[in-house]
Amino acid sequence: MPYSDPIPELKRQLGAAIAPLVTGWNADDIGAFIGTDRARISELRRGKLDRFSLETLIRYLDRLRRTVELRVVVRAIPAPTATPARARGGSSRALRPPAASDTSVTPEIRNPAARAQGRDVAQRERMATLTRTVSVLPRRAE
Repeated sequence: MPYSDPIPELKRQLGAAIAPLVTGWNADDIGAFIGTDRARISELRRGKLDRFSLETLIRYLDRLRRTVELRVVVRAIPAPTATPARARGGSSRALRPPAASDTSVTPEIRNPAARAQGRDVAQRERMATLTRTVSVLPRRAE
């Protein structure tokens, strides 16, 4: 299952926090303050964040006396969609409904290991996916 890359969104959040802080300053002055050059300040102001790493943006915010906090939140993942066996090159027997004799007793009841595995899968689904959120807060007074 393809996963989306969280880094561009995190960079956008950090860039949005930096842009108002560097606006109104001379590009050479603010560049010297945070340790970069005029061209990079111009890119920050315009939201061109492709050339910046996440670490660099965090360092800039730290030099602007801001604290970056990373919060990890567990979220549910969608159930995987089944691919028919025939599409994977297998037989179509996997797509047939169970025989009439199997409908009275479910596989979970007949097989305790399958029941335990079902619980493990449900628990992994609840805890598997993490969302990354960066919140930018003013630095605390020390």
